[in-house]
Amino acid sequence: MKIKIYTIKVILLAIFAILIYYLIDMGLFLLYNKYSYLESILNTIRIFVKTSIVIIVGYIIISIIKKYIILDILPKIPQHLTSLVKLVSDVILYSIYITAILLSLGLKISDALLGGTIGGIILGLALQSSLQHFFAGLLLTASESLSPGDIVIIHNAFSGVRVLPYVGEVRKVDIINTSIKTIYGTKFLFPNNYLLNNVVIHKVRKSGEYMIYTMETSINADVDATKVIELSDKLFDKYLSHEDIPKPQIYFLEKRGNINVLLIVIQFKTIERLDEIIDEVNKAIEEAYWSVKSQNNQNKT
Repeated sequence: MKIKIYTIKVILLAIFAILIYYLIDMGLFLLYNKYSYLESILNTIRIFVKTSIVIIVGYIIISIIKKYIILDILPKIPQHLTSLVKLVSDVILYSIYITAILLSLGLKISDALLGGTIGGIILGLALQSSLQHFFAGLLLTASESLSPGDIVIIHNAFSGVRVLPYVGEVRKVDIINTSIKTIYGTKFLFPNNYLLNNVVIHKVRKSGEYMIYTMETSINADVDATKVIELSDKLFDKYLSHEDIPKPQIYFLEKRGNINVLLIVIQFKTIERLDEIIDEVNKAIEEAYWSVKSQNNQNKT
């Protein structure tokens, strides 16, 4: 029913524009018969009027169609495809719009298409970096590599560079950017080209009602890592007693110089709680480390 209403509006507007144009054209024709020496001026006025009608009416028609797309079509398609559909529809509508304007100026169809091609090349060169994000967005949306609601861990992909990973929930996958809300509540807008080329993305695994997050932490190797792990496991009960989650699992991963690296596997229910859980886990490990170190110092004395 709604599509019929929009169609009727467009048809009525087009008919109205055609009537206005022919009335003005008829008036100019009568003037030409009476004042033939004004032919060039009257032709200029005719082209100006025709082009003005095409610009104004075309813009109104595009606004009506875009309103229909935004209100009635986009809500019915998957969220990760909305930006793509909107972009494609805009390209088609404005291509027709520009072609109609060029035709109203008296250009032949071939010339209008050539003008559109040249304009597209100029626009493409001007938006070269944006097009890289655009094609990256096409890959992300078409492959559904990322979808709204996914919990992800984003690591820097450059070798030799160690940075803290971003952990967060994908909020929106756009054709140019992807919005991710971190566990700290901060929202980041990542260019899609950056996500594809500069980072490694891991989706958080799910196990029943829980999601699984794996993290690394390091302690000085001046104490027995096994004792720190055993004490940390006991302290998890103290620090995480208020959390309705299974107790985190802690393992020895490797030794890097004078640093012991530990691996902790955390199960959680909501991304909003992960930040606090990680904080409590770190507190437990820190207390365990200093307790073992203190005990070693006492034994030495």
